[in-house]
Amino acid sequence: FTYTDEKYVGETSALFHEHPQIPTDAPAGEYHIHFTVTDAAGNSTTEEAEGIQITKE
Repeated sequence: FTYTDEKYVGETSALFHEHPQIPTDAPAGEYHIHFTVTDAAGNSTTEEAEGIQITKE
């Protein structure tokens, strides 16, 4: 999943609160997600979140 949005351009910090679409065929379970942020100069950093629960409604 790649997210790009002009609303973050020029920001030096941001509270990222977006809702990515989870594919309907994704199995329920615990996920480990990596977030990589790249700035306009090409510098990037990666953070991770563990214990994300995906459930079926």
